Amino acid sequence: FRSVLAWSVEASWQSVDFTTGRSTESDRLTGTLSYPISNQLVISATGGRDSNNYTNAGTESHSVLGAGINWSPAPTTTLSANASN
Repeated sequence: FRSVLAWSVEASWQSVDFTTGRSTESDRLTGTLSYPISNQLVISATGGRDSNNYTNAGTESHSVLGAGINWSPAPTTTLSANASN
């Protein structure tokens, strides 16, 4: 067993143009750190920003925070749980 901190970055952007309504845009940028506690258990933490103009108030931006856990008791079995705001 070797403990190695892993990381990932995810970015997305979406633009929707409705022919009979107003256009909307959204973007999201998050980073995740994962750390193996053991060969079977990995924990992770996520943070980032989310912005959109879905409301008439203009563009809103929010923090994204989350945590997760992956448990693999056997090579063919994995249980994952993730939560974020």
